[in-house]
Amino acid sequence: MLLAGNHRGLLDGPLVAAFVPRQASFLAKSELFSARTARLLGWLGQIPVDRGRADREALRRATAVLARGGMLGMFPEGTRGAGELESVQHGIAYVALRTPGVPIVPVACLGTERAMPKGARLPRWRTRVDIVFGEPFTVSVPANPRARSALAAAAEEIRLALKAHIVQAEAEVGR
Repeated sequence: MLLAGNHRGLLDGPLVAAFVPRQASFLAKSELFSARTARLLGWLGQIPVDRGRADREALRRATAVLARGGMLGMFPEGTRGAGELESVQHGIAYVALRTPGVPIVPVACLGTERAMPKGARLPRWRTRVDIVFGEPFTVSVPANPRARSALAAAAEEIRLALKAHIVQAEAEVGR
C-alpha cells in the first residue's frame, strides 16, 4: 500500500506513521540521516532520498518495499509547504507505475503547520491536528509506463486525487 500525503509540517511523517495499522517505510530527506539518527531511521525502515536529483537508489528501495507487500509513505510535494498540492514530484508516479495495481491511500495532514511551525524546536501543545485517510485508488497504467508522458500523467492523476481528498477532509473537519 502506498500512502500519499500532503506536507504542511514537520510532524506529518511521524503522525501518519503513528496512525497507520502497521509499520510503514517513508521516504525522508537525506539531511535527516545524520550520524546520530541514521541508525535509528534505518532500523525503522526509513529511506533517505536526495531531493536535489532523481535519486534512483531511493526509488529502487521504495518499489522494493511495495513489491514485498510492505507499506510505503511518500509526500509527493517533495518538501514542506502550504500543502495544497499545486504540484508534485514525479517520484510517486514512478513508484506507482513500477508496482502496477498498488493501492494508493490519500492522506490529508491538517493543522501540522500550526502545531510545529518552521523553525520551532518543540511542538505547540493543544493545537488541533487532523490526519485523515481517504479511500484507496489506483493509477491508470499506460501501454508504455516508462515514458515521461506516462510519469507526468500518473503524477497528475495522483495530485488531483490527493487534492480532492484534502478539500473533502478540510470540509469534514471544519477547516
